[in-house]
Amino acid sequence: MPVRDRLLSLPRRLAELIDAGLIGRPRITLTTASGLRSAIRQAM
Repeated sequence: MPVRDRLLSLPRRLAELIDAGLIGRPRITLTTASGLRSAIRQAM
């Protein structure tokens, strides 16, 4: 379930980032903490 379906106030780009980080298939796109940190900074 997409995170934004549960929390509508979450910014769209941040919700997309969280969803991408949680997906297991077809592949995990965020594989390091520093990559996640960078993506969050860009989303904000």
